[in-house]
Amino acid sequence: MAIVGSVQVSLLEENIKPRTDLPPLFAHLRERRPENLHYIGVSFGLTLDLLRFWKKQKFAPFYVGHNPNAVTGEHTCMVLKPLDNDDIETCGTDEWGFFGPFYQDFRKKFTWLLGSSSFRTMDMQACDEVLV
Repeated sequence: MAIVGSVQVSLLEENIKPRTDLPPLFAHLRERRPENLHYIGVSFGLTLDLLRFWKKQKFAPFYVGHNPNAVTGEHTCMVLKPLDNDDIETCGTDEWGFFGPFYQDFRKKFTWLLGSSSFRTMDMQACDEVLV
């Protein structure tokens, strides 16, 4: 039994009418304004070559997984590239914009974690590249 208005009606008696005032579910892309993007991110298995490639494209790491992948032995690495956007206010001339404090925090934590057992097998050149 369902209550419609103030009357109790069973589902078998309920009268369902199609609605005609609904907006469309889909719209053509050309009919929409593009979303403002604040950053672009990439995730990959950390190798020295891949990290150098993404850093040349002005991406910076903000996460390195503690446990290596069971199949490849690589640690997961996530990098971000802040985009120019008037929606975000930044103070100072930090090249990383809003991402600067997060990047600095990541570097401190990563440096501290290098002594832990999870990063002992990681390539030292890759560790250096993460921090530079």
